Formats: sequence, structure tokens, C-alpha cells
Amino acid sequence: MSKIDIIKTEITVDPLTRGYSIMSDAEVATDMNTLYRPADGSVAEMVRYLTTHDNRSNEGGDTNATLIMGRLITAADSQPYTDPFNRAGVWEAGGSGANEQIALSAAGNTVTFGSTHDISSLDAKDAIRLSGTSADDGAQQIVSVALQVVTLPSITVTETLERVMRVFKVQDAKLLTNEQIQNARAILGLLTAPSLDIIDFIDTEIELAFQDMETATVWKSTDTAALKAFSQNQQSRATELGIDPVIENDVTRAREV
Repeated sequence: MSKIDIIKTEITVDPLTRGYSIMSDAEVATDMNTLYRPADGSVAEMVRYLTTHDNRSNEGGDTNATLIMGRLITAADSQPYTDPFNRAGVWEAGGSGANEQIALSAAGNTVTFGSTHDISSLDAKDAIRLSGTSADDGAQQIVSVALQVVTLPSITVTETLERVMRVFKVQDAKLLTNEQIQNARAILGLLTAPSLDIIDFIDTEIELAFQDMETATVWKSTDTAALKAFSQNQQSRATELGIDPVIENDVTRAREV
């Protein structure tokens, strides 16, 4: 059955006697997403959640959703003060068309972006990191930006790159801290420990580690709530039915079918 079909049946039959028939669409969605149903609180269920739910920050180059477990592993494997999700911005050299290329010039210490590249977020004093050049990989601080031309302190080789070149913006707020990486490693270790069956996440210090995962955009606050609920043997009706999360429009569509 489709998600809409499942919601329609749930509203019509109302097997838990929630009073869906007199609720608004928004109220039904909220109720179905509320954590009040019994659930398996095992570590295996927490791992299942992390490997069946995805996340993205929609910042910079982090626009394609990836599984949360992969993001947790990426954060745990990161070096301090790096941007593993490229949230600050990334520009990739495209095909052979001049509007997609990225060209380096040793004569002017410049990096010229093709017209399809939107570099409006770059400004003087910003730091960027080059990757895929023949000799100029690394981080530099921008001297100036004029239209599509970025001047850097030093470019040693003149070359036009079509497919391998990447330019990453460096932004302090998007860099993972030592604490975030350490907490990612600790959480990953807990979830993969072979001798653990149950983990109680209802703890102030663990809560801080979970907040770090939210700040690092490994997952969102709703994912923290779901993982904590597993330790209390709770889940939402939407999760129980395999259709989480339910939004107001889902209920509206189900009622129209």
C-alpha cells in the first residue's frame, strides 16, 4: 500500500480510537508523529533507524540526502576543523564548455569560474581550498573577487580544468570541532558495541553529545527525539506503520482519495 492509502485506512478505521474523524488534518499529522506507541528499545532498532533515515543540511554542497549512519561515520572519521559535508560551498568543474570550466592563471594568480558557476557567496578575505589541480591544491585566502575572477596570493600553474577540479569554501561555523568528532566516535562506538543490547540515552551528558550531532548536521532534532524514544521503548504511530514522518498535506490527500 502507498503512504496515502495507509493514512486513509488509519483515519477511516481509527484502530487506536484516537478520534481522527473530528481532528483537523494538522492535528492528525501531529498525533501520528507523536511518540506514544510501544517499540523495541534495542540497539539494533536504533541502528536500523540510522540506516533507514537520511538527512541533509541544504547548505553549500550538502544538498543530496544521505543515510544518517553514513553521516555519523563521516563525522567520526573526520579531522578536526574540516567541513566533511561541504556545507560552506563547493564548486565543481564541469565539461568542456567554457561556461562550466574553472581556469587557473599563474600570471595573475587568478581562478576564473565559468559563467554557470554562481560565486556570489565568495568575497575578499574568505578562505577557499583548491582540489584537483596539478600543483596548486590547498587553502588560500581570497585577495579580491571581480565578476567571475577570484584573485589569490599564489597560483603557480596555468591550466584549465574540466572535470577534476573542486573549489571548497572554508567557513568557521561549518567546521567540525574536536568535541563534535569525539562525540560522533563515542556514539558510533556505543551503537556498534557487540555486548550492548540496550542504551539509555535519557541522560544530560549524552544529550549534549546528541546536540553536537544536530549542530554538525549529522541528524536533526527529530532524529534525536526518535533515538531517545527507542531507549524508552516508544515510537510514533507513523513509525509503527512505516510511513514517518506524516505531514499535513499527506492527511489532506488521504481524505480526498
